[in-house]
Amino acid sequence: MAKNRYVDTKFWADSYTSNLDPIEKLLFLYFLTNERVTIAGIYEIPLKFIAVETGIDKEMVVKIIDRFTKDNKIFYIDGWVYIKNFIKHQNQENKNIKTGIEAILQSIPNEIQDKIRVTDESYMSHAGLSNNINLNSNSNSNSNSNSNSNILLNSKSETSDSFGKEEINKLLNTIKKEVKIQDFKESQQWQRRNAQNLINLRNKIGEEEFNKRFAIIIDDDFKRKNCNSLTFIYKEIKAFIPEESNNKPIFI
Repeated sequence: MAKNRYVDTKFWADSYTSNLDPIEKLLFLYFLTNERVTIAGIYEIPLKFIAVETGIDKEMVVKIIDRFTKDNKIFYIDGWVYIKNFIKHQNQENKNIKTGIEAILQSIPNEIQDKIRVTDESYMSHAGLSNNINLNSNSNSNSNSNSNSNILLNSKSETSDSFGKEEINKLLNTIKKEVKIQDFKESQQWQRRNAQNLINLRNKIGEEEFNKRFAIIIDDDFKRKNCNSLTFIYKEIKAFIPEESNNKPIFI
């Protein structure tokens, strides 16, 4: 589904952008409006995608990003774009927007969070989120598994709507181990978003039911081959419906 991004009409007269070269203006506008932009202003995108979609030579993209970084506007950190002050311009009086920002921030890998803090220590506080979200929560969950179907973390140490970084990491790593894969086909950002969806679903249907459904999926050779996708796993678990006649699980 396409997303709408609104650009202030003062963009072209802004004291900073008005002094950029035409190619720099294009790239700056691209970072604000491309399809991967999130309402948190932090997103993952390869340099080659930027070059292809803008038509700007990759080496030139790097040079322009260096200028944006020196000017303390936009940073490119290990494949992630961070737009300073982007969150501040979002309507956080809207509960859905604020919740969405929190969910996105929680999905960002710890190492990227740490590097962003090095570049901008106030990137959380200027948005008023510092007291509302724990980006690096440490879970004391028990990671021992007694069966192939026991992939879920004990969530008693966290509230039902909490998505601790450690909880997400353990869920992803345990699924990889059970399915016997090195990684999922989704990007890191989408892996963590899907992990949040799985945890939401777990909280809704209960750990026992979730474990049972997952075990049935990986016992099916065809379905197991598709378990390199967290999107597939989520859809299969969510679509699980017990057959009334004999209680055998089916998928739709």
